[in-house]
Amino acid sequence: MQEQEENQSIEFGKLLGKFENNLKKNSPLNQFNIFHSEEMNELFGAMASAQGEMGKAISNETNPFFKAKYPTLDVVIDVYREALAKHHLTFMQWSVADGKMMNLLAHKSGQYIASIDELRIKKDKDDDMTPQAHGSAY
Repeated sequence: MQEQEENQSIEFGKLLGKFENNLKKNSPLNQFNIFHSEEMNELFGAMASAQGEMGKAISNETNPFFKAKYPTLDVVIDVYREALAKHHLTFMQWSVADGKMMNLLAHKSGQYIASIDELRIKKDKDDDMTPQAHGSAY
């Protein structure tokens, strides 16, 4: 297990290196672990167009503890999927090493904006981060 975690850390370091080679130097966003391509005009133009076509995510479930209504993930995805695809945008999110998550919004031009966020993962009784704990931290 430790060897796998070390390999993941190495891969994460390589991925960060790729971002660092392509990010806008001295961007004020870098201090917040937000990375982006040198140019973002096409990305932002496409995102503005896509957002203009997105509807509202309708709350279809109720949290039994807080009695608050919320839209489920499938409803949220249905709201943005078609508009993003129409404007050649993709949104991806995945786990990376050391309890971090990467979010990426990219345009077919190659322009992108990404963030790397620390997940608040609750460890189990053996002080391990289980796959279930990792998944629920999203």
